[in-house]
Amino acid sequence: MGVLGEGGVMDLWQAFADEFIFLRGNKSQTIKKYIPCLRTLVAYKDLPVGGYTPEILTGHFAQLGREGRKATTVDYHYAVVRSFFSWAEKRAHVEKSPFHDMHRRAAEQPAPRAVSWNEALASVENCWGRLYSQRDQACALLMLLTGARTSEVVGRRVDDLDLTEMTVSFSNTKGRKPRVVGIPVWSREKFEHYLEWRGAMYPESPWLFPSNTGEQMMARTFSKRFGEYKNTFTPYTLRHSALTKMIREGIPLPVVSTVAGHANVNTTMRYWNASGVDLREAAESLGQYEETPRFDWRRARQERIMRILETQPQKGGYSAAEPTSAARRQVRGVRQRVRP
Repeated sequence: MGVLGEGGVMDLWQAFADEFIFLRGNKSQTIKKYIPCLRTLVAYKDLPVGGYTPEILTGHFAQLGREGRKATTVDYHYAVVRSFFSWAEKRAHVEKSPFHDMHRRAAEQPAPRAVSWNEALASVENCWGRLYSQRDQACALLMLLTGARTSEVVGRRVDDLDLTEMTVSFSNTKGRKPRVVGIPVWSREKFEHYLEWRGAMYPESPWLFPSNTGEQMMARTFSKRFGEYKNTFTPYTLRHSALTKMIREGIPLPVVSTVAGHANVNTTMRYWNASGVDLREAAESLGQYEETPRFDWRRARQERIMRILETQPQKGGYSAAEPTSAARRQVRGVRQRVRP
């Protein structure tokens, strides 16, 4: 535990990384992304950790916006710095986090870009025509069919793909949320053909999509295959297209969220981007209600009364034309309850 208010941000960085990041089970890549955010803060004003006020931090984030940073990037810096000061408050490096007195609305993120299902399948079928196109094609197909992230797909081992049950197991994923995702039966032949090619090329590699040296393929290596489509088509377009199709096919949001590996269903909601066709279908569904014939209340009341009279017990010589007192009470109840 440090002295209250003393020590710079970068002086406390290692303790923050060890306690706040490693103990949460995050990957080392997360730490690499956090460091530039804190260095940017120190470059703006290098103060003891207790010297940062809400006004200074607000000016820092405003400066990031003036430098041309995207709104989502500024939001990320905001989240990292807020996490650091929350940790500093818990460890008594500051008396109170300056973020308690700050209120900032996060920027609205645009809906992820998705393409039609046929266009996505066509991009996989015409997979760049390079030396390792079979590997790239199978990798892109698996990403499209499972809606998984690029890092999750390239990190699969051969044992993770079960062509008997037609499932793929994802572990060591973002957020440490292992899951099992199904794939369609029609893709079995394609993956069997790929596994035969892969076994001949890399017989000793445990990775489902090995690199040229037999090691695990990096996500950026796969992304480079989309170089010629950089401005219109990326690996994440496959993921976005898959999740968007699931939602529009009527798959419940909690199920889609589990398939996507989202910690919050609200994140999955971003993939629902209503189009003009969707809005027209909604309007037409309302029009169908007007075509439904009106309910005949008078006829329903009469039919109910007749059923009571037909099913009354025959006692003491009474006939259906002479209802019993019990039947009369039931008829009166129908007349009172049923709308005239």
